Amino acid sequence: MEIVIVMVTNSETVRSGAGAAPGEFAPMPGAPGVVVFVHGVGGDDLRGHDERVAGVLRSHRLATLRLDPTSPAEAAQRELLTSIAGRADSVGRALDWLRSHADLEPLRVGLLGAGLGAAAALLVAARDPSRVAALVLRGGAPDLVSAWLSRVRAPTLLVVAGEDTEALDSCRRAVRLLECKKRLETVPGATHRFNEPGALRALAHLSASWFSEHLRHQTAA
Repeated sequence: MEIVIVMVTNSETVRSGAGAAPGEFAPMPGAPGVVVFVHGVGGDDLRGHDERVAGVLRSHRLATLRLDPTSPAEAAQRELLTSIAGRADSVGRALDWLRSHADLEPLRVGLLGAGLGAAAALLVAARDPSRVAALVLRGGAPDLVSAWLSRVRAPTLLVVAGEDTEALDSCRRAVRLLECKKRLETVPGATHRFNEPGALRALAHLSASWFSEHLRHQTAA
């Protein structure tokens, strides 16, 4: 299988590497960084959420790279969908794609992880701290990679739905293990899919603020 990334501005399709990570890259002139969306198992509602969050990020002049969470190629490989390490490897290949382009290589990278992707994003950041400048995690179970958390150096924001007690407990455990700059925010009244009125907008603006600050400035852990 291969990485297939469509560059929105000119419909150019780029293929590189060996792994399934179809996605859509939206450049932003003068952007200090690019936010890569990281998911585990998703669906149409997740794709719609991504589009809305990406729009808010671009309004803050950040480029976005959205990897499709439910591509046919991945659906045929259950191991990749259910493996945190497999998802992290896929994201790593997407970052290789960014580095392979001279005009994109200088962009600082932020990872926006949701669900299983929250753990995968942390694993990517822990494996090679130099590649990731900031993290935002939406719920999920980040403590699934607890052995790696002390290696994360990127400033990390965890955003949890106020009614998702399981994710909140997981994120609290992760915060205790992280040794980087970190913050835990809750969105009151929201459930784990952030479908309630105003919940997704709150998540999007918290994410945009965090990335705007930390992709523009080098921040010591």
